[in-house]
Parts: sequence; C-alpha cells; structure tokens
Amino acid sequence: MATYLLAAGLSVSNLDIRSQVEIAGLVVLAVFPAIGLVLTRRAGMPRAGVLVNLLLCGLVAVLAWVAYAAKLPHAPAPPAAASAKAEPGAKRVWIDTDPACGAGKTADVDDCWALAFALRSPELQVAGISTVFGNQPRAGSVSSVQRAEQVRELLVLAGRHAPVFPGSEKKSDSGWPPTPASEQLAAALAGSRLTIVALGPATNLAALLERHPDRAGNIERIVMVAGKPPGRLFHPGRHWWFHFGDFNVAQDVEAMRAVLRSGVPITLVPFELAMQVVITGQDLERLRGGGALPSAIAEASAGWLAFWQGGLIEGPGFSPFDALAVGYVALPDLFRCHEARARIGFSVFLAPFGPGRDLEVAADIGGAPVRYCDALDPGFKRVLLQRLLMPAPQERL
Repeated sequence: MATYLLAAGLSVSNLDIRSQVEIAGLVVLAVFPAIGLVLTRRAGMPRAGVLVNLLLCGLVAVLAWVAYAAKLPHAPAPPAAASAKAEPGAKRVWIDTDPACGAGKTADVDDCWALAFALRSPELQVAGISTVFGNQPRAGSVSSVQRAEQVRELLVLAGRHAPVFPGSEKKSDSGWPPTPASEQLAAALAGSRLTIVALGPATNLAALLERHPDRAGNIERIVMVAGKPPGRLFHPGRHWWFHFGDFNVAQDVEAMRAVLRSGVPITLVPFELAMQVVITGQDLERLRGGGALPSAIAEASAGWLAFWQGGLIEGPGFSPFDALAVGYVALPDLFRCHEARARIGFSVFLAPFGPGRDLEVAADIGGAPVRYCDALDPGFKRVLLQRLLMPAPQERL
C-alpha cells in the first residue's frame, strides 16, 4: 500500500517513478523472509518455519523476474502494414467518440473540436459516428443515447448528415456485448474499407474485433488518442506533481489489449503531440465571429479554457487533443511519425490498484507494431481554425 500511495501522486520533474517504486517494493518484500529465517533460527529452525520462508523467497524471485521480463528490450518494430499517405479522393472514416461539449467546466471539449474539424475537411467522408462512455464530468451522468443526440446537434450546426449510433456505457467485460455502434460499424466494414478515428475508450472497437474478427481486414487503420514513451508523465502545467494519465487507455485496459492483438494497423496521436497546439481566448473570440458551428464550439470551450488557465495548470490555453487525430487522417503530411511498438504498462505492485495502466511506446520494447506521432507542422493550428470557420454548405449559397 505504501508503494501504491507513493507512486499514485508523485513524480520528479517529468519522470515516471513507478519503476523505482517497484524496485523499492521488491526490496522491502525481500526483507520479510530474511527476518523470518532469523526468527526461525532462534526458535530452533522448525521445518514449518523454514518452508514458509523458502516459499516467500521463491515469491520474491518470481515477482522480480516478472518485473524484469516486462521491461526486456526486443528487436525494433517492422514497418506498419499500411501507409498513412492520403489516398486519391475523400477518405472514408468512422469516428468513435466520447463527446462532452459544454457538459461542465472540467469536461474536455476536444471531441467536438475533432468532429467539427472532420465535418469541415474535404479530404474526409464521414461514413458514421459512434459514441462511447468516458469523457463526462461524472460517471454515468450522460447515457450513450444522450451523447448520440449531442453529436446530431453538432451535425445540424455543421449542415452535414451522417448516421450516429450509441455504443458502450461502461468498460468491457468477458461477454463483449454487442451495441448499435459495434454492429453498425461491422455492417459498414462488410462492403468497403474504413479508417477508424478512436477518440475515447476502445470499448466499441473491442466489441467489433472480438465479435466480428473477419471485418478486421477491412479496417485500413485505427487512429487513437493514446500512448507515451516509457518513463514519462504528462505534465500540462507548472506543478511538478500534477500530471494527466493515459485517459482513454486507463478507462478500458482490456479493450485496448483487444485492439493491440487484432493486427490492425494503428497510429497513436499522444498527449505530447497535442501539447504543441494551444487554443487561447483570442482564438475563441475569432471563432465567435464565424457561423453557427464555430460560435457553438467557442461557447462550449469557454469553461474548459478557464480550467486550463487557472487552478493547477495556469497555462495560456488548452490543447485540442482529439482534433489532432482527425488532422492526422485528413492531412498526414503535417505530422512526423515513426514506427515503434506498444504495450500496456505493468507494475507488480501497482497493477492490482489500477495506476500505471497506460500505453508505453518505444522502438525497443515488446508489443504490437504501431506508428507513433511526436512532431507537428507549426501551421496545423492555423489550418484547424480555418477549417472550423469554413461556411456550412447552406451558408455558401
């Protein structure tokens, strides 16, 4: 418990100290059989005492090996199976999202930025949108049907049409129950290939892949907002002890595992990339001067901007994380990415308690092959704002 409390809230600068905590925990655990052997020796070395202490020594050795094996380097990842270059014509995409536009001051609005960006990008054809739990101020406060209605309202503002399907209400279990989202996505993949942009927990995707594995071959690529280098933490503000977790992964770790083992090409758009784009109050004022869609996005973002500019972050503005995933699909030439491998982070002592459930990405670790994006053209923000300010189809008449 002490190691859990230590690692749950502490970091040094921008370093993840979970490995050090794990080592300390193993050392502390090893002390117990040593003390036990001393005590049993004083008691005349009863066989039962010796046996118990030998079992404890064996347990420590096993835990140490598990911790070591999880961090062994492996051969560099081979190139991913599919190219990220844009194809001629509009690319068919399916967006899986956990929207929370205007749901509260601490509810991220980036899903709505991403949806608006996709609807205003001529490079993309949005074949469908599905909703999933995740990005809400209180668990269970908004149902999947309500989230789907939020998306439909955004479509009306954008002057666009796309089918919207409610998805999973909670993280996955052993049953992987079907939802309208997973079944309609499977139907969409039956006839043609799709790129899936996953903006929330991977629960809907896991249900699809586990129940319809034959459709995986028609997934051109899954673009996910997730991932980080091993040993790094996401610090959005000036306080060294305050950091963000790998939210989409932590919300449903088993779903992420299902996606990784599917063999589908994966691109990761992580926190460290999104932090290169900052939306300020001046940017929101510019959007308020546009049409119905940008004005609504600006209004919904006011509370989120205030949260980022005050409290624990105290920065100049917020980062529109999910919008960068859409940007990668629409404008891949603006992104610098490399091949790597990804695995779920593991800690002997923290895994039972939940912390540490993030997606570690590096070239020399074991795991699924992925493409990891870590640099961005400085002009991306300008393009994003220009796209949001584009007039809706009926406004162009």
